[in-house]
Amino acid sequence: MFKFRLKTTTTLCIANNILSEARLKFKLFLCLLLFVNYSFAQTNKAKQSVKTSVTFVQNSYNAYEGPLTPAIINVKRSSSLGSLSVNYVVSDGDAVPDKDYVSLANKVVFKAGETTASIIVQPLTDYRIKDYRKMRKDRTIKLSLVKNTNYAINNIASTTVNIVNDLSPKNLPSDQVFFSKINLNLPKLEAVKSAVSAGNYIKARKALATYFRQRPAKPMPSRVHNYIDQKTIDDVFNNKYTVFGVSHTFEPNTVEAIDWSFAAAGNSNWTWGFNRFEWWPHLIQGYINNPKANDKYAKRVVDELENWLSSSTLDVTKQQLEAGNRWRNLETGFRVNSTWLIAFNTLKDYPKLSDDIMIDWLKAFYMHQRFLEESAELFTNRGVAQAEGLFACSVFFPEFKESIEWRKLGVTRLENVLKNDVLPDGSYKELSPGYHDLTLSGVQHFYEIAKKNNMETSPIIVNSVQKMFDYMMYTSEPNGLMPFLNDSHRMYTLMDKRLASAVPLFPERKDYQWFATHGKSGTPIKATSWIFPDGGQAIMRSGWTKDDNYLFMDAGPFGTSHGHEDKLSISVDGYGVRHIIDGGPHSYENGEKQNPFREFSTTTMSKSAPIVDNLDQHRRAEKVLMDKKTQMAWYTSNTLDYTAGVYGADSAETMGKERIRPSIITRHILYLKPDVWILVDAFAPLDNQSHQYSTIFQCSDDTLDVNFDLKEAIIQIKKGEFDPFNRVISSISQPSLTISPLLLPNQTMQIFKGQEKPFIAGWAFEKSTSWEKQAIPMLRYNVQKSGNTQMAYVLAATPANQLKQAIKLNVLETSSDTYGLKISIDNTDKILLLALDNKTLTWQNKKYNANSLIIENGKEIIINFKP
Repeated sequence: MFKFRLKTTTTLCIANNILSEARLKFKLFLCLLLFVNYSFAQTNKAKQSVKTSVTFVQNSYNAYEGPLTPAIINVKRSSSLGSLSVNYVVSDGDAVPDKDYVSLANKVVFKAGETTASIIVQPLTDYRIKDYRKMRKDRTIKLSLVKNTNYAINNIASTTVNIVNDLSPKNLPSDQVFFSKINLNLPKLEAVKSAVSAGNYIKARKALATYFRQRPAKPMPSRVHNYIDQKTIDDVFNNKYTVFGVSHTFEPNTVEAIDWSFAAAGNSNWTWGFNRFEWWPHLIQGYINNPKANDKYAKRVVDELENWLSSSTLDVTKQQLEAGNRWRNLETGFRVNSTWLIAFNTLKDYPKLSDDIMIDWLKAFYMHQRFLEESAELFTNRGVAQAEGLFACSVFFPEFKESIEWRKLGVTRLENVLKNDVLPDGSYKELSPGYHDLTLSGVQHFYEIAKKNNMETSPIIVNSVQKMFDYMMYTSEPNGLMPFLNDSHRMYTLMDKRLASAVPLFPERKDYQWFATHGKSGTPIKATSWIFPDGGQAIMRSGWTKDDNYLFMDAGPFGTSHGHEDKLSISVDGYGVRHIIDGGPHSYENGEKQNPFREFSTTTMSKSAPIVDNLDQHRRAEKVLMDKKTQMAWYTSNTLDYTAGVYGADSAETMGKERIRPSIITRHILYLKPDVWILVDAFAPLDNQSHQYSTIFQCSDDTLDVNFDLKEAIIQIKKGEFDPFNRVISSISQPSLTISPLLLPNQTMQIFKGQEKPFIAGWAFEKSTSWEKQAIPMLRYNVQKSGNTQMAYVLAATPANQLKQAIKLNVLETSSDTYGLKISIDNTDKILLLALDNKTLTWQNKKYNANSLIIENGKEIIINFKP
């Protein structure tokens, strides 16, 4: 028993010891666990008490307004635990949110694990600028980090963003930027919007291309040729291009060989004209006429487009007139108001126009709009082309978010150009008929686009179109063309066709219908002769048929551009044939050394005008433009017309390189209808010296018939002679014009033809054609005299194979303040009296406060103007 109890007791003691040890170990484990947990908590607490620091990465960033390139501003933090919101403020800058850049959220958020977050400053177009001739300046904003208990600010607390006005886009915008400029909320753009939201730009490009292929084309007035110039097309497929009459072939015969910056004959104008793509309408018309047979025509356009897009990024360092510039304002406007829009309208669903090329093309249209918006001109035909481009492109691509503003801007700019450049009488400030027509074509196209798309423009545009058509109608020659004047050469656009295009725009103008249909419908034009008092141009005509007589005199200012020194010059057509002409313009030259023929073509020596001491007029340096009202005399009736203009009365109207003023010249023209003009060049010296006074006539003839005793010349193309106007050997003898001087003592006559040395004389020019110059007779009358001198001439038009009528001039005895002529024709007499001081004259002891007095059948016609 004793043993048993002892053993039991021992066993219990051992068990208790084991249990106590286990308890002790458990307690020790619990203590250790508590210590570990406490230590972790303390460590974590210590870590949480140390703040993350944030900083801008750079002190400054640039955003570029041209290509709409955003500034990506990086903010860094020192640790990457959890998400973190960091606040900032925008201050200290002249950029305006939602005008110069997209307004900012004033906070940037780090996602869990990120150490870098970005703030995007996206530039916008600034429409606040009203003077578009002044380039926009760079603008800035400053971003500063704001203190917060959740983070510390370290190193760079503020950064500056420069919103750079870099003029225009240098490269095609990225997909991200481009699609941000599309109004994706428009109907049928849901697929594009969905792809953009998902960041899938490959899908977005395809969806947008599909949208445009399916979208109906916008109504566009036709500028596509209604005929195909097959030679132009054939040349293109031989890599031969003719621009402004000069041809060049790119070798080898591949599209890749084309250099879009090439200047044929070293002439920058060639480059600029080349980048208008004016052969595309021929290719497109050929494709339209027969798509299956002429598929290669459309393919050629696409291939050239792809080549141009890939190689024609804008170099913003180039000046507008720099050689090789594919982005001159004028060409940029032409592309998107004409050739490119024509091509896009026709080829948008062409199978070989890939989605990628189409999207790049749309990006290029957007670039053109940005460029035209920022690189503005508010004058001349260039300003019209740019305004037209802005308007047309915005109408045809309303999908661009900025299109509404661009359309408004186009209207505003065109209004400004027209208010500045179209004079009240309808003449255009460049005073060059060819550029008048070019400008009118742009304004007309602008107006037609608006009408076809049910959009309003403005009364200024509508009125200007009509007034400019009036000018075209009244200045047109009997042959249906426009006169040579300044840089305007022989116009191939027949005026009847031009006026026919105005009839649908102005159906109430029955005179337009009458002119366009040669009298078959409409109402006859009320007047035959006409004056443009603001432009300083007078037209005297016998009627409106192709066989009528016509004289044009330019007594206006120099003009804003494309001007020649041609004041008081005349052009005369007799019975529908050109006889006395302006020498015309030689092709433009842009080399370091001016072409002597180009220079000569702009001088008075190449015009049919009066001169003193062999001196050309010199107005260009004085910028004698439109600041003063043109002063011309004008009278018209059923039987006669009279006009007069003056050179030298204004102190800025000088002569020669030394810019002197030896004399005041007044040219008087009395038209005795239907076929006789009396021309008087009156010279009033401003000194007591003897001067050589001359009258020059440029004659559209091969060889003049001359009576050397009478110093009389007959301008007539005879059978078998070369016709320099039509450039053919004439098969008939044409109507003639006889120039008969009222000879003064010692008056001489000279004839020059095709002379180059010792001085250039006797040439007619036609720019931008292979027919660059043609030798013609220049007839010149000279007299050396001191004091007031008058040189009088009879210009008599005669039908072919008829003798000219007898016309006799006699100088009347008058007082010292008056010059008088008695003109005898067909047993009737008329008297022309001229004030030598252009103020007062005397006739039969009676003083007249007038420049001129005409007596017809006993009736006095008093004419007064202030030169």
